[in-house]
Amino acid sequence: MAYTFFGVVPNLVNTQRGLRILVYHGICKSQPFKLNSRFLSEQQFEAHLLLFKKHYNLISFQDFQKRNLSLEKFNVLLTFDDGFKNNFSYALPLLIKHGIPALFFITGPVENAPYYLFNDLLDVFSYIGPPTVQLSGLEFIKKKQGRHYRYYHSERGSLANYCRSLDLSGRVQLTRQIFESVPLESFGMYHDYLDLMNEGEIRS
Repeated sequence: MAYTFFGVVPNLVNTQRGLRILVYHGICKSQPFKLNSRFLSEQQFEAHLLLFKKHYNLISFQDFQKRNLSLEKFNVLLTFDDGFKNNFSYALPLLIKHGIPALFFITGPVENAPYYLFNDLLDVFSYIGPPTVQLSGLEFIKKKQGRHYRYYHSERGSLANYCRSLDLSGRVQLTRQIFESVPLESFGMYHDYLDLMNEGEIRS
C-alpha cells in the first residue's frame, strides 16, 4: 500500500523471508476506485510487477506445490480471483511481458445469460441506480459511504448485508428487480468492472 499510494518501498521489503500469496481482484484502464477498492489500474498493476520482479522471487503454482522456494529472497505467488475478463485483457499481457507466472481462479460463464458476480453487480447498481429503490418489498435509499455509493434500509442496514441473508432464489429474484430498476444496457458501460471471461478466453 505504501508503494501503491506514495511510491515508497518499505525497508522490510529487502529483509523479509518466507512466502506470501497475493490475491488480486480486478484490473481496469483507469478510475480503479470508482466503484469499490478491489481494483487497480493497468499502470498501478505494472508498477507492482516491476517492484516484485526487482525485490522478490516470483513463483509459479508448480513451485508452490513442490516447495521450490528461495531462501535468499521473499517468495511471492500472484493469484487472481473470480475470472474477470479484465484479468485476460489487461493483467495477462503484462504478466507475459514481464515473464511473471500467476494463478487464476475461474468462475465459469453461464450460456446465453448476462452473468455478473453479485457483489460487483451491487457496486455498479449502487453507482448508477436511482436515489431510492424498492427491492423485495423494502425501500433502500442511496447514500455516499466514503468515496462510494451504497444502498441502505432504515432497519435492515446495507443492501449488501441484506443480500447475505437471502438464499439463492431470493438473490435471483432481487437480481431481476435490479435489472428492472436500471436497464441492462446501462451495466454494459461498466464491462471492465463486471464482465467475466468467456469460454474461449478461459481456454486460451
